[in-house]
Amino acid sequence: THPYFSTIVMGVIYAKEKDRGDRIESEDPTLTLLKDSMGGAFGAVGDHVIWGTWRPFCALLALGVGAMVAYPTRSWGICAKWWIVGFFVLFNAVHLWLRAQGLYKAMHEGPAVVRWVESLHLQAWAAQIRRLGLLLICAMILIYLGRWTSSSMLFGMMAVLLGTLVLKRWSASGLVIFYLACTASVVMTLLGVFHS
Repeated sequence: THPYFSTIVMGVIYAKEKDRGDRIESEDPTLTLLKDSMGGAFGAVGDHVIWGTWRPFCALLALGVGAMVAYPTRSWGICAKWWIVGFFVLFNAVHLWLRAQGLYKAMHEGPAVVRWVESLHLQAWAAQIRRLGLLLICAMILIYLGRWTSSSMLFGMMAVLLGTLVLKRWSASGLVIFYLACTASVVMTLLGVFHS
């Protein structure tokens, strides 16, 4: 299962074992079935919500804050410190709370803890966080583009952005689009640095 949801599964198994009491017998086969079914379900939710949404959003938000704080001094060191500290604080605050609260709830509620997890509306939150992340990326790109005084550089960067949208519309792989956009952006930046 996903490591941040594993405490929920462990708490449910603990609650079931506690209910069995002191009866000496072989392992209850329903426990194995419970572990497998909960582990797979929580693994899928955790991969989507934590790895696919929350972790990238924390990195992006921390980078944005670091860039804004470091902008007046133009210091990469300040930006990096804010980025690292911001990411760890944001990311760990949520996942440590989820681990601790999940274990506590699962130990006391047993399999009924699934209702608590459903009440968190993690999928809906993930969708909203992805939208917010997209807006943040757009704002960071506009701020980056606003720094250029050369109109040809500005048009070049807009062409890169439009090209990524066209490639996405043509169902190109996200990985291919990412590396093409990064390569084009680096080339445009180098051209702007050496020809301005």
